[in-house]
Amino acid sequence: MSAENYYFSGTGNSLVVARDKKIDGKLISIPTVMNGESIEINGDVLGIVTPTYCIRMPRIVEKPIDKLTNLQPKYTFAIGTVGGIPGGILDRMSGAISRRCGIIAAGFVVRSPARAC
Repeated sequence: MSAENYYFSGTGNSLVVARDKKIDGKLISIPTVMNGESIEINGDVLGIVTPTYCIRMPRIVEKPIDKLTNLQPKYTFAIGTVGGIPGGILDRMSGAISRRCGIIAAGFVVRSPARAC
């Protein structure tokens, strides 16, 4: 089983989480793939790790999710790092993935040092 783990990290917290989780696989920075017309997921597992910006998913993460292809047969998980209130980060990520015909099978919130909105 192969995994592709996409992450965005403004301060480094989400990168630490992406590196530290216990799933082997390719680690891919979202900004490196965001300008493509589509993003094909080649692994059996898709992971997305993102910070929470004032209870929202950063636009730099949301736009590439809209370009994901072939999500239906994938096991997809999401991790949102938060410094304050998690809000609906996992619900928002689930909605974005479902628009691409995928399902988030597992979602996690990891607390990080707090930042003001």
